[in-house]
Amino acid sequence: MTDSRKTREELLSEAPVHERRIAGLEESLRRLNDAYQIAAIGVWERDLAAGKTVWSDGVYRVFGYEPGGVEVQADTFLETMHPDDRPRVAAAMEDVIRSKGPFAEVDYRVSLPDGAERIVHSKADIRYGADGRAIRMIGTVQDVTEAKRAEERLRQSEEKFRHLMENNPVGIAVTNEDGDCMEANPAIVRLFGYASKAEFAAVPAYEHYHDIEERRKLYDALKRDGGVKDFRVLARRKDGSVFPGSLTSVFQSSKDGKVELLSMFEDVTERRRHEEELKTTAELLREAQRIAQMGSWEWNILTNRITWSDEVYRMFGYEPAEFEVTYDAFLKAVHPDDRAFVTRAVDEAVGGKKPYSIDHRIVLPDGEERIVHERGVVNYDGGRPARMVGTVQDVTERKHIEDELLRAQKLESIGELAGGIAHDFNNLLLGIVGNVSLAKNLVSPGDKIYKLLTNVENTAMRTKDLTRQLLTFSRGGEPVREAAPMEQLIKDCAGLVMRDSNVKCRFDLPKDLHHVEMDEGQIAQAFNNIILNARHAMAAEPGGAIEISGRNARVLDSDHLPMPEGDYVKITVKDSGPGIPRKIIHRVFDPFFTTKDRASGLGLAISYSIIKKHNGHISVESKEGSGAWFHVYLPASPRKASAAQAEEAPVRGSGRVLVMDDEEVVRDVSGEMLKLLGYCAEFAVDGREAIELYRRASESGNPYAAIIMDLSIPGGVGGKEAITKLLEIDPGVKAIVSSGYSKDPIMSDFRKYGFSAVIAKPYRVAEFSRVVKTVVAGKA
Repeated sequence: MTDSRKTREELLSEAPVHERRIAGLEESLRRLNDAYQIAAIGVWERDLAAGKTVWSDGVYRVFGYEPGGVEVQADTFLETMHPDDRPRVAAAMEDVIRSKGPFAEVDYRVSLPDGAERIVHSKADIRYGADGRAIRMIGTVQDVTEAKRAEERLRQSEEKFRHLMENNPVGIAVTNEDGDCMEANPAIVRLFGYASKAEFAAVPAYEHYHDIEERRKLYDALKRDGGVKDFRVLARRKDGSVFPGSLTSVFQSSKDGKVELLSMFEDVTERRRHEEELKTTAELLREAQRIAQMGSWEWNILTNRITWSDEVYRMFGYEPAEFEVTYDAFLKAVHPDDRAFVTRAVDEAVGGKKPYSIDHRIVLPDGEERIVHERGVVNYDGGRPARMVGTVQDVTERKHIEDELLRAQKLESIGELAGGIAHDFNNLLLGIVGNVSLAKNLVSPGDKIYKLLTNVENTAMRTKDLTRQLLTFSRGGEPVREAAPMEQLIKDCAGLVMRDSNVKCRFDLPKDLHHVEMDEGQIAQAFNNIILNARHAMAAEPGGAIEISGRNARVLDSDHLPMPEGDYVKITVKDSGPGIPRKIIHRVFDPFFTTKDRASGLGLAISYSIIKKHNGHISVESKEGSGAWFHVYLPASPRKASAAQAEEAPVRGSGRVLVMDDEEVVRDVSGEMLKLLGYCAEFAVDGREAIELYRRASESGNPYAAIIMDLSIPGGVGGKEAITKLLEIDPGVKAIVSSGYSKDPIMSDFRKYGFSAVIAKPYRVAEFSRVVKTVVAGKA
């Protein structure tokens, strides 16, 4: 209020101050109105005594009107309210007035003129008169529609989260950085074996880890990446049992701004079991493919990319990381001579919509050739070829075996023929050798005719060596051993193998070499193969020489050879070829292994087998560029060969001897030899006749001193069958088995079958006499 005593000049001087104050108040009012407008707040006042209500511009805007656009009456508030909310709001106001409360605060819905519905929050301050009656009300209304809707969305979201937590089969927990459990669902409570959520939450999170180090690694990963997926840990249940689990975790902020960890946890025991089963199955499949030498492949025809299994890479000689497989790359690995065939087979399979099955060769990076068998089938997409799947198998060894079986069948046929020829030939040869041997006993050793007969005899006996070479094709099984010298056998083998060769042989074979108990045919075959291998090794060196040496060797345990201690004959065959590379020298005795074209790879393997059957040993050493040495050890024999005794005088005897043979020439020669030696000879053409004659002689009291039987009679009973009946008639029967050829084990183990001795055709008088005399005298 202006002081009336102030002069006009004083009042005029104060006017600017008042103007500034008024301007400040107006600015404050503007800012307040702006704030109300931004916050959607309006102020109202009602004089209860006068019945007058005043709205601010904000109230008009909250209720959807332009400021001053509607006349405010006592019931205007109620008219704007949603009908369902009016009773509740009126009751709230009455309760406050009745209780003399200073404030009334309520939310309610309002209907705007345009039909929209909003939510407002209203707060009123009630003033009372001296008589206690409410005389004045002042308050605010605020549009809280968006806030309420946000609260509802949050509530619904929290409800959904709660539902997800409570009903999710996956364990879910929320923990803080200290490991305190803030929230947990029933699934994780059950998973860890607790009775309730409270019991689970009472245990710090780190105690659920079997190894606390895993929790540290989890947090390192979370801090680095912000979250982890399928993080594997070993968890511990309430009862202490350990099980594998998988964590998917992420950091999140709590309502109070702190960092929390939301985690989903799964028991992966079954998953791990299935993974292990799949891993085992995959390993078994890989192992099965490796053993079967079979791999699988898939060709995406649209992209021209091929997928190989590990075994296919191994089969083709590549590492997966070093070889990008395409159809063109595959064709380059196919043998050049087979590419057109393979391409045609694939094209026919794709165009003809049918599987294909082919054999073809491949060339490995190191130049080695292999044979594979491929199968494939085409899959179509809308009639268009999309991909081809199939298998490939290394059949190199199988093909070799099939070839060798075919070769063996041919050799078996040749062997049967050779055996038949040898049998008949030796029978005929006995007619020559035997008669010459008899004739020599009819003349003086000093006569010229004696020398001529000896030449004929020696020539005929050399023919026996030819039949032995024929028998090499057919003879099998255990060796038929006789004591024999090595020197001549080695030279004969070398002469046979090196015939028509420009490679020479040099021998260093002392005269005092021990004899060896051996099957000459088999040992000859073994050395034929060894010397032939040396000849092949020197094919590129015409004019060279193979050195063959021998010595008597005493093998001791300290020599570390795979043989018992004892005396041996050691034969060394040395070539001057290029030598054997160190990486393959350990395979030279393997069946089918060869570095030569059109070779079977069986020669040295057969030699190895023969020498092992003779209780010997073969080894090899080599220096690249300096040739190879093959060392053969064969057990020395304390006996000497009977060859030197062939020129000795025949041993005479007496008694009746029965000769059983289907060949007349054999019966005639054997009979003449027996007569010359002082025996009485009788004859049978087969086993039946021999059995009957032997029975009669035994029953008559004039038994045979011995019986000589051919082992086999074509179409009849031979010595092999007859001996059984003879032993029934006379357990002490003195029987000699004889044959010009046989691979039957009786010839090498005759005593086991009841025979007293064995003699091979052809034979001389002296040799024949010693065998018969030994048997008749009971010294066999």
